[in-house]
Amino acid sequence: MPAPPTVTGQFRPEAVLASAPAMVVLGRLARELRRQGYANEVPTGGPTAERTVARVGLGLDVDAHDVALALGPTAPQDLLEAGAVDVVDGLVVPRFALYAEGPSLVLLPRDDGLAPDRVYFGRDTLWLAQLARQWGPGRGAMADLGTGAGAVAALLAPAYERVVATDVAPRTAASAAVTMALNPRADGSPAGVVCVADVAAGLRGGAYDLVTANPPWVPDLGPGGVRRTYARGGETGFELPRRFVVESAELLAPGGVAVVLGIDVTWADGSRPLVALARGLRRLGHEVAIVPTEAADVWPTLEADLTARFEGMRSVAHVVLLVRRPS
Repeated sequence: MPAPPTVTGQFRPEAVLASAPAMVVLGRLARELRRQGYANEVPTGGPTAERTVARVGLGLDVDAHDVALALGPTAPQDLLEAGAVDVVDGLVVPRFALYAEGPSLVLLPRDDGLAPDRVYFGRDTLWLAQLARQWGPGRGAMADLGTGAGAVAALLAPAYERVVATDVAPRTAASAAVTMALNPRADGSPAGVVCVADVAAGLRGGAYDLVTANPPWVPDLGPGGVRRTYARGGETGFELPRRFVVESAELLAPGGVAVVLGIDVTWADGSRPLVALARGLRRLGHEVAIVPTEAADVWPTLEADLTARFEGMRSVAHVVLLVRRPS
Protein backbone atom coordinates (compact mmCIF):
# COMPACT_ATOMS: atom_id res chain seq x y z
CA MET A 1 0.00 0.00 0.00
CA PRO A 2 1.44 3.44 -0.86
CA ALA A 3 2.46 5.62 2.05
CA PRO A 4 0.30 8.66 2.84
CA PRO A 5 1.83 11.97 1.74
CA THR A 6 2.88 14.60 4.23
CA VAL A 7 -0.10 16.58 5.47
CA THR A 8 0.58 20.31 5.36
CA GLY A 9 -2.19 21.54 7.63
CA GLN A 10 -3.99 20.53 10.81
CA PHE A 11 -7.34 18.77 10.63
CA ARG A 12 -9.94 21.20 11.97
CA PRO A 13 -12.90 19.19 13.30
CA GLU A 14 -14.76 22.24 14.61
CA ALA A 15 -14.67 23.84 11.17
CA VAL A 16 -15.72 20.59 9.51
CA LEU A 17 -18.72 20.25 11.84
CA ALA A 18 -19.69 23.86 11.14
CA SER A 19 -19.50 23.35 7.36
CA ALA A 20 -22.71 21.84 5.97
CA PRO A 21 -21.11 21.27 2.53
CA ALA A 22 -18.12 19.43 4.05
CA MET A 23 -20.35 17.26 6.22
CA VAL A 24 -22.48 16.40 3.18
CA VAL A 25 -19.35 15.28 1.33
CA LEU A 26 -18.10 13.24 4.30
CA GLY A 27 -21.54 11.66 4.68
CA ARG A 28 -21.49 10.72 1.01
CA LEU A 29 -17.99 9.29 1.44
CA ALA A 30 -19.14 7.19 4.43
CA ARG A 31 -22.14 5.82 2.53
CA GLU A 32 -20.00 4.90 -0.47
CA LEU A 33 -17.43 3.18 1.72
CA ARG A 34 -20.14 1.10 3.39
CA ARG A 35 -21.74 0.27 0.07
CA GLN A 36 -18.51 -1.16 -1.32
CA GLY A 37 -17.67 -3.08 1.86
CA TYR A 38 -14.66 -0.95 2.77
CA ALA A 39 -12.23 -2.88 4.99
CA ASN A 40 -9.35 -0.42 5.37
CA GLU A 41 -7.75 -1.17 2.00
CA VAL A 42 -7.94 -0.04 -1.62
CA PRO A 43 -9.62 -2.54 -3.99
CA THR A 44 -7.22 -3.87 -6.60
CA GLY A 45 -9.82 -3.76 -9.37
CA GLY A 46 -13.28 -2.43 -10.03
CA PRO A 47 -14.48 1.06 -10.93
CA THR A 48 -12.20 4.05 -10.51
CA ALA A 49 -14.78 5.68 -8.23
CA GLU A 50 -14.52 2.83 -5.72
CA ARG A 51 -10.74 3.07 -5.63
CA THR A 52 -11.04 6.84 -5.25
CA VAL A 53 -13.32 6.74 -2.21
CA ALA A 54 -11.20 4.01 -0.60
CA ARG A 55 -8.06 6.10 -1.06
CA VAL A 56 -9.77 9.13 0.50
CA GLY A 57 -10.96 6.90 3.34
CA LEU A 58 -7.39 5.73 3.97
CA GLY A 59 -6.05 9.29 3.91
CA LEU A 60 -4.14 8.78 0.65
CA ASP A 61 -3.70 11.44 -2.04
CA VAL A 62 -6.17 11.32 -4.94
CA ASP A 63 -6.50 13.29 -8.14
CA ALA A 64 -8.91 16.17 -7.47
CA HIS A 65 -10.79 15.42 -10.70
CA ASP A 66 -11.46 11.85 -9.54
CA VAL A 67 -12.67 13.11 -6.15
CA ALA A 68 -15.06 15.47 -7.88
CA LEU A 69 -16.43 12.65 -10.03
CA ALA A 70 -16.83 10.28 -7.09
CA LEU A 71 -18.08 12.64 -4.36
CA GLY A 72 -19.55 15.62 -6.20
CA PRO A 73 -18.19 18.46 -8.32
CA THR A 74 -17.56 20.80 -5.40
CA ALA A 75 -16.24 18.12 -3.02
CA PRO A 76 -12.52 19.07 -3.20
CA GLN A 77 -13.28 22.75 -2.55
CA ASP A 78 -15.84 22.01 0.17
CA LEU A 79 -13.38 19.83 2.06
CA LEU A 80 -10.51 22.28 1.51
CA GLU A 81 -12.46 25.26 2.86
CA ALA A 82 -13.39 23.30 5.99
CA GLY A 83 -9.80 22.30 6.69
CA ALA A 84 -10.42 18.60 6.05
CA VAL A 85 -7.95 18.27 3.17
CA ASP A 86 -5.07 19.98 1.42
CA VAL A 87 -5.02 20.38 -2.34
CA VAL A 88 -1.46 20.18 -3.68
CA ASP A 89 -0.57 20.14 -7.39
CA GLY A 90 -4.01 18.90 -8.36
CA LEU A 91 -4.08 16.21 -5.66
CA VAL A 92 -6.52 16.06 -2.77
CA VAL A 93 -4.52 15.16 0.36
CA PRO A 94 -6.83 14.22 3.27
CA ARG A 95 -5.94 15.42 6.74
CA PHE A 96 -7.93 12.49 8.13
CA ALA A 97 -8.39 8.77 7.67
CA LEU A 98 -11.41 6.58 8.32
CA TYR A 99 -11.01 3.28 10.14
CA ALA A 100 -13.71 0.69 9.46
CA GLU A 101 -14.78 -1.83 12.07
CA GLY A 102 -17.68 -3.63 10.45
CA PRO A 103 -20.18 -0.99 9.30
CA SER A 104 -18.87 1.59 11.78
CA LEU A 105 -16.41 4.26 10.66
CA VAL A 106 -14.05 6.11 13.01
CA LEU A 107 -12.52 9.41 11.92
CA LEU A 108 -8.85 9.83 12.81
CA PRO A 109 -7.00 13.13 12.27
CA ARG A 110 -3.73 12.41 10.45
CA ASP A 111 -1.79 15.43 11.68
CA ASP A 112 -1.53 14.44 15.32
CA GLY A 113 1.82 12.72 15.73
CA LEU A 114 2.62 13.08 19.43
CA ALA A 115 0.84 16.40 19.90
CA PRO A 116 -0.58 17.07 23.37
CA ASP A 117 -4.14 17.06 21.96
CA ARG A 118 -3.72 13.89 19.92
CA VAL A 119 -7.03 12.15 19.22
CA TYR A 120 -6.41 8.71 20.67
CA PHE A 121 -7.39 5.45 18.98
CA GLY A 122 -5.55 2.20 19.65
CA ARG A 123 -5.93 -1.54 19.88
CA ASP A 124 -7.14 -1.19 23.46
CA THR A 125 -10.03 0.91 22.12
CA LEU A 126 -11.30 -2.14 20.27
CA TRP A 127 -10.72 -4.34 23.34
CA LEU A 128 -12.91 -1.97 25.33
CA ALA A 129 -15.70 -2.19 22.76
CA GLN A 130 -15.51 -5.99 22.74
CA LEU A 131 -15.55 -6.19 26.53
CA ALA A 132 -18.47 -3.77 26.74
CA ARG A 133 -20.44 -5.96 24.32
CA GLN A 134 -19.63 -8.96 26.48
CA TRP A 135 -20.46 -7.44 29.86
CA GLY A 136 -22.88 -4.62 29.06
CA PRO A 137 -26.67 -4.99 29.11
CA GLY A 138 -27.06 -4.12 25.40
CA ARG A 139 -29.96 -1.73 26.01
CA GLY A 140 -30.86 1.60 27.54
CA ALA A 141 -28.48 4.53 27.96
CA MET A 142 -24.71 4.49 27.54
CA ALA A 143 -21.93 6.94 28.45
CA ASP A 144 -18.38 6.76 27.10
CA LEU A 145 -15.99 8.84 29.19
CA GLY A 146 -12.78 10.23 27.67
CA THR A 147 -14.06 9.11 24.29
CA GLY A 148 -11.01 10.01 22.17
CA ALA A 149 -11.92 9.32 18.55
CA GLY A 150 -15.44 8.28 19.59
CA ALA A 151 -14.91 4.70 18.45
CA VAL A 152 -16.40 2.86 21.43
CA ALA A 153 -19.52 5.03 21.44
CA ALA A 154 -19.99 4.61 17.68
CA LEU A 155 -19.42 0.85 17.75
CA LEU A 156 -21.89 0.26 20.59
CA ALA A 157 -24.51 2.86 19.64
CA PRO A 158 -26.73 0.44 17.64
CA ALA A 159 -27.48 -1.47 20.86
CA TYR A 160 -28.33 1.58 23.00
CA GLU A 161 -31.19 4.04 22.73
CA ARG A 162 -29.18 6.97 24.08
CA VAL A 163 -25.41 7.49 23.81
CA VAL A 164 -23.39 10.31 25.37
CA ALA A 165 -19.63 10.66 25.00
CA THR A 166 -17.33 13.08 26.79
CA ASP A 167 -13.79 14.36 26.38
CA VAL A 168 -11.94 17.14 28.13
CA ALA A 169 -10.14 18.33 24.97
CA PRO A 170 -12.42 20.42 22.69
CA ARG A 171 -10.63 19.35 19.50
CA THR A 172 -10.88 15.70 20.46
CA ALA A 173 -14.56 16.05 21.31
CA ALA A 174 -15.18 17.71 17.95
CA SER A 175 -13.41 14.86 16.13
CA ALA A 176 -15.59 12.37 18.02
CA ALA A 177 -18.66 14.36 17.03
CA VAL A 178 -17.69 13.94 13.36
CA THR A 179 -17.40 10.19 13.99
CA MET A 180 -20.89 10.21 15.53
CA ALA A 181 -22.29 12.05 12.50
CA LEU A 182 -20.71 9.56 10.08
CA ASN A 183 -22.49 6.70 11.88
CA PRO A 184 -26.12 7.81 11.74
CA ARG A 185 -29.06 6.02 13.28
CA ALA A 186 -32.00 4.87 11.19
CA ASP A 187 -33.66 8.29 11.55
CA GLY A 188 -30.52 10.04 10.26
CA SER A 189 -29.48 11.45 13.65
CA PRO A 190 -25.87 11.00 14.83
CA ALA A 191 -24.96 7.84 16.71
CA GLY A 192 -24.57 9.85 19.89
CA VAL A 193 -24.05 13.24 21.51
CA VAL A 194 -20.52 14.41 22.36
CA CYS A 195 -19.85 16.86 25.21
CA VAL A 196 -16.72 18.70 26.26
CA ALA A 197 -16.48 17.61 29.89
CA ASP A 198 -13.89 16.69 32.51
CA VAL A 199 -14.58 12.96 32.93
CA ALA A 200 -18.32 12.82 33.87
CA ALA A 201 -18.88 16.45 34.80
CA GLY A 202 -22.40 17.54 33.91
CA LEU A 203 -23.80 14.05 33.36
CA ARG A 204 -26.73 12.92 35.50
CA GLY A 205 -25.86 10.33 38.11
CA GLY A 206 -27.75 7.05 38.24
CA ALA A 207 -28.94 7.39 34.66
CA TYR A 208 -26.77 5.03 32.58
CA ASP A 209 -27.04 1.30 31.96
CA LEU A 210 -23.50 1.10 30.57
CA VAL A 211 -20.48 3.30 31.21
CA THR A 212 -17.23 2.71 29.35
CA ALA A 213 -13.83 4.34 29.76
CA ASN A 214 -10.23 3.90 28.72
CA PRO A 215 -8.57 6.53 30.92
CA PRO A 216 -4.95 7.66 30.66
CA TRP A 217 -2.71 5.74 33.05
CA VAL A 218 0.89 6.72 32.26
CA PRO A 219 2.62 8.17 35.37
CA ASP A 220 4.22 11.58 35.37
CA LEU A 221 7.05 10.27 37.54
CA GLY A 222 10.67 11.08 36.74
CA PRO A 223 12.28 11.69 33.35
CA GLY A 224 10.12 9.02 31.72
CA GLY A 225 6.94 10.96 32.50
CA VAL A 226 4.84 12.38 29.70
CA ARG A 227 2.68 15.47 29.38
CA ARG A 228 0.34 14.41 26.61
CA THR A 229 -3.35 14.71 27.48
CA TYR A 230 -4.33 11.34 26.06
CA ALA A 231 -1.68 9.50 28.15
CA ARG A 232 -1.21 11.44 31.39
CA GLY A 233 -2.70 9.61 34.36
CA GLY A 234 -1.35 11.79 37.16
CA GLU A 235 1.68 11.75 39.43
CA THR A 236 1.59 7.96 39.88
CA GLY A 237 -0.64 7.20 36.90
CA PHE A 238 -3.59 6.29 39.13
CA GLU A 239 -4.99 9.69 40.05
CA LEU A 240 -7.00 10.17 36.86
CA PRO A 241 -8.05 6.50 36.45
CA ARG A 242 -9.42 6.61 40.00
CA ARG A 243 -11.63 9.54 39.04
CA PHE A 244 -12.87 7.69 35.96
CA VAL A 245 -13.78 4.62 38.01
CA VAL A 246 -15.50 6.52 40.81
CA GLU A 247 -17.43 8.80 38.45
CA SER A 248 -18.38 5.85 36.24
CA ALA A 249 -19.86 4.08 39.25
CA GLU A 250 -21.81 7.19 40.20
CA LEU A 251 -23.41 7.31 36.74
CA LEU A 252 -24.80 3.76 36.91
CA ALA A 253 -28.50 3.10 37.03
CA PRO A 254 -29.67 0.10 39.10
CA GLY A 255 -28.33 -2.99 37.35
CA GLY A 256 -25.95 -0.87 35.28
CA VAL A 257 -22.39 -1.91 34.45
CA ALA A 258 -19.17 0.09 34.13
CA VAL A 259 -16.34 -1.30 31.99
CA VAL A 260 -13.07 0.56 32.60
CA LEU A 261 -9.63 -0.33 31.24
CA GLY A 262 -6.49 0.35 33.23
CA ILE A 263 -3.42 -1.12 34.89
CA ASP A 264 -3.16 -2.97 38.18
CA VAL A 265 0.15 -1.81 39.67
CA THR A 266 1.88 -3.27 42.69
CA TRP A 267 4.27 -0.70 44.17
CA ALA A 268 7.46 -1.40 46.09
CA ASP A 269 5.66 -0.92 49.42
CA GLY A 270 3.20 -3.68 48.45
CA SER A 271 0.28 -1.34 47.80
CA ARG A 272 -2.13 -2.00 44.92
CA PRO A 273 -4.25 1.13 44.41
CA LEU A 274 -6.70 -0.51 42.00
CA VAL A 275 -7.39 -3.38 44.39
CA ALA A 276 -7.90 -0.89 47.23
CA LEU A 277 -10.36 1.07 45.08
CA ALA A 278 -12.25 -2.13 44.25
CA ARG A 279 -12.57 -2.90 47.97
CA GLY A 280 -14.02 0.55 48.58
CA LEU A 281 -16.59 0.11 45.81
CA ARG A 282 -17.63 -3.24 47.26
CA ARG A 283 -18.17 -1.59 50.64
CA LEU A 284 -20.58 0.78 48.88
CA GLY A 285 -22.55 -2.21 47.64
CA HIS A 286 -21.20 -2.59 44.10
CA GLU A 287 -20.16 -5.88 42.56
CA VAL A 288 -16.58 -5.53 41.32
CA ALA A 289 -14.22 -7.75 39.33
CA ILE A 290 -10.69 -7.16 38.02
CA VAL A 291 -10.06 -9.24 34.89
CA PRO A 292 -6.80 -9.40 32.85
CA THR A 293 -7.07 -8.27 29.23
CA GLU A 294 -5.35 -9.77 26.19
CA ALA A 295 -2.57 -7.19 26.51
CA ALA A 296 -0.30 -9.90 27.94
CA ASP A 297 -0.44 -11.67 24.57
CA VAL A 298 -0.03 -8.67 22.27
CA TRP A 299 2.22 -6.56 24.53
CA PRO A 300 4.29 -9.17 26.41
CA THR A 301 6.90 -6.61 27.47
CA LEU A 302 4.37 -4.25 29.12
CA GLU A 303 5.45 -5.05 32.67
CA ALA A 304 9.17 -4.94 31.87
CA ASP A 305 8.79 -1.68 29.94
CA LEU A 306 6.91 0.11 32.72
CA THR A 307 8.87 -1.19 35.69
CA ALA A 308 12.08 -0.12 33.93
CA ARG A 309 10.74 3.39 33.25
CA PHE A 310 9.04 4.19 36.53
CA GLU A 311 10.80 3.83 39.86
CA GLY A 312 8.91 1.92 42.51
CA MET A 313 6.73 -0.21 40.23
CA ARG A 314 7.14 -3.85 41.22
CA SER A 315 4.58 -5.47 38.89
CA VAL A 316 2.04 -4.31 36.31
CA ALA A 317 -0.91 -5.96 34.57
CA HIS A 318 -3.31 -4.48 32.04
CA VAL A 319 -6.85 -5.19 33.24
CA VAL A 320 -10.50 -4.35 32.87
CA LEU A 321 -12.35 -3.25 35.99
CA LEU A 322 -15.99 -4.33 35.95
CA VAL A 323 -18.39 -2.55 38.29
CA ARG A 324 -22.06 -3.47 38.59
CA ARG A 325 -24.61 -1.55 40.62
CA PRO A 326 -27.11 -3.95 42.15
CA SER A 327 -30.68 -3.75 40.83
